[in-house]
Amino acid sequence: MTTQAEYLTSIGLDSVYAAQVLQDDANGFVADAPFYLAPVAEMSGAPKLTDEVLYYDDQAYELLQSEGITERKIKLSALPPEIEALLTGENFDAVAGRLYDSSTPLNAPYFALGYRTKKSNGHYRYAWFLKGKFQKPGAEHVTVGEKAEGKPLELMYSAQKTIYKFTQPNSITDGVKRIIGDQDTTGFDPSGWFSAVQTPQTVAPDALSVTFSPANNATGVVVSANVVLTFNNRIRTGDDGILVAKADGTAVVAGSYSWDTAGKVLTIDPTSNLSASTLYLIMLSGVTDIYGQVLANTVSKFTTA
Repeated sequence: MTTQAEYLTSIGLDSVYAAQVLQDDANGFVADAPFYLAPVAEMSGAPKLTDEVLYYDDQAYELLQSEGITERKIKLSALPPEIEALLTGENFDAVAGRLYDSSTPLNAPYFALGYRTKKSNGHYRYAWFLKGKFQKPGAEHVTVGEKAEGKPLELMYSAQKTIYKFTQPNSITDGVKRIIGDQDTTGFDPSGWFSAVQTPQTVAPDALSVTFSPANNATGVVVSANVVLTFNNRIRTGDDGILVAKADGTAVVAGSYSWDTAGKVLTIDPTSNLSASTLYLIMLSGVTDIYGQVLANTVSKFTTA
């Protein structure tokens, strides 16, 4: 049942977030952890609609409509070069602190876009576009005269419906372009809105955990064994903070690190056989999943045969 507060006017805008879409196909939809985009001044736009009127019996008989992308023009204070490179698929040199624009828009990845608008009663209306692409930002610059004049950066975002078909209420299964929620709507809970991209199947993620092979305290491990770490959630930080070394500190195990396509299973293949009758440690520090959960520093140990 609607409430009177749901009709109140929008008077503010803040909390613009983006999250890279990692998977969108028939098998599922996965987005990375959202990050704060930039301070925002304005946002505008509308869906691109087409319609055709069919005439029969000398009158308008049927109206056919279709919806394409939804555009959002976002006016921001500025974008750090590293963020601009990420959004547009260009190259950023972290050592030199430079963005290299190679005019390759096809390299731009898909992103989800989230934000909230403030209503006249101080409550908020929340939104997520699940999938779209950013265009390279436009900018206007003026010299300083008698009065300094700020010129916000303009960023265009084009949203489309997901390929993955979500199970929705009322027995509907379809892709989703946008999800909105109003703080004054009965049943809506905004907590965690920006901690993960919201979907019709959003639930609180399981606490991040890991299992080891060889298992903790295993003995008699063959010296040719690989080390395999299996996480329950997709990992965002890659190999960072993951190390295998001799317990006496004399050597770190060199090898190749490879992830499965789901980003949950890491296989460490040592360059050479491990030493016999030796205690090894698998050390994890700062490992973070796509929901932003950080695994507690963990050490597992095993002994070779």
